[in-house]
Amino acid sequence: EPAVNDLVTEANLDFARTMNKIVFIHQPLVNQSRRSESGDPLAGGDSWNPPMTDGASSGGTAKGSSEGWQIFDEVDVDELEEPDENPFARQAPWFALCPVKDVHLAGGVVHNAPEEYSFTTTFSNFLFASLYIKEAVVRTLCSVADECLWLLGQSVYTSRFQKAMKLEQFRQIEKTAITHMAHKIKDAWVQNLQKIVLNNFENVGKGWFSVAESNPDTYRQGKMKKLLAVIRFMMQDTMRYFALDSVAQYCEGLEMHCPTEVSVNSLLDVQSTFASPTEAELSSPRLLHLA
Repeated sequence: EPAVNDLVTEANLDFARTMNKIVFIHQPLVNQSRRSESGDPLAGGDSWNPPMTDGASSGGTAKGSSEGWQIFDEVDVDELEEPDENPFARQAPWFALCPVKDVHLAGGVVHNAPEEYSFTTTFSNFLFASLYIKEAVVRTLCSVADECLWLLGQSVYTSRFQKAMKLEQFRQIEKTAITHMAHKIKDAWVQNLQKIVLNNFENVGKGWFSVAESNPDTYRQGKMKKLLAVIRFMMQDTMRYFALDSVAQYCEGLEMHCPTEVSVNSLLDVQSTFASPTEAELSSPRLLHLA
């Protein structure tokens, strides 16, 4: 199979490179070291002899052998690699990434047989299933996230009060705050999200992300429906945590005006003790008054 042939070729190439380094670099250096220690130019056994010219005598053989080793005397193994190159960190070729499955043959023998792997088919399937295939999608989701973060920084209730007030005035303030925030959510926030989608996809044209698609079947199969579903989920999460955070801030604002201990010494002598010097204690210890 093609995948197996490519793997065998890669293994043979690495083996050939390793053997060439051993024969031409490592072994001559070892023999040269042995000869230098013994003082005999032929000590250590010459396992490689350079080719001789015609008419060379036996004396010429020894001379040619001695000269043959000198060819690699000045060769440095480190110079064969590129500067700052790690030979063990080389990028694996594509054909080495093919998946392997077990094949059970007759007799209970198990062999690992490589399965045909097509990068083009896999990449095409990924593009078919993914939404992040256009820059407009990324820009849209980032802008929608910014709008959602803006809403999370708001509050539907008024939780900070500078002075004591009547109960009816307190109710009116809260109703006004709720109405104002509902208006901002329905009109400003939702319209901004609509403008983000339209502005980013108005020039896309026909295809996966067509905003002018009128055929229901084509729209259900396209990716614009999936993108709008993602945006809808983001809006739902934002509204959920927006409501939870608003209620938590409202309760915290009321608790600021609640003392931890109240001591009634007499009809006109009442002392309230707060947990810490809050702005409610410093400005208006009371939130409501009757008159």
